[in-house]
Amino acid sequence: MPSFCLPIVKVPDPVLRQKTRKIKKIDASIQKLIDDMIETMVEYHGVGLAAPQVHEGMRLFVAALDGGDEEPSDPLAIINPEIA
Repeated sequence: MPSFCLPIVKVPDPVLRQKTRKIKKIDASIQKLIDDMIETMVEYHGVGLAAPQVHEGMRLFVAALDGGDEEPSDPLAIINPEIA
């Protein structure tokens, strides 16, 4: 097991089907969650992680985009995404 990680939920856990809430204020607790999610994603060699996957019912995900032959980019956090 990695040195640090948040507990990850896997399919078919019903928490993954629950409606998530919008983040209204970005504060220290949201930033800590983002940092912890990125660290968890990196420890598991993942490319993305959504808040519901770590038992947080909010609209947030982190991703590490592959730059191809270039150096990998810094991970990024997407808050309150919407599908248009």
